[in-house]
Amino acid sequence: MSQQFNLAVPRVNNNPFLPDGRIHRLSFFMTMLVLCFISSWFVDFSSVYNASAGTVNVKAIGWFPVIVLVLQLFACIKRCRDIQYSPWSVVLFIIPIVGFIYGLLLLFKGSKYPD
Repeated sequence: MSQQFNLAVPRVNNNPFLPDGRIHRLSFFMTMLVLCFISSWFVDFSSVYNASAGTVNVKAIGWFPVIVLVLQLFACIKRCRDIQYSPWSVVLFIIPIVGFIYGLLLLFKGSKYPD
């Protein structure tokens, strides 16, 4: 008796607070765009950076950038699943130029799964 192996297609999950599932190109783009706008809106550099002393008030920044970074990583992990790359490949974002090119690849590469 022969059995066909059916690979399960990960479900689409547009919830930005969960790293499971996959995300389409448009949802990935909108998630990253909204997170960038939110982070730039909340961080007022005039209150964070003291130009006369040349110091940065870390307490004024708080945990907000870390939360935004985690949400962006969740979106990148989901997008990697959608194009069938390893979720561990988001480590490439640490390398400056390679991370930018990899981000463009995540944005423009089509899905490997049928919709």
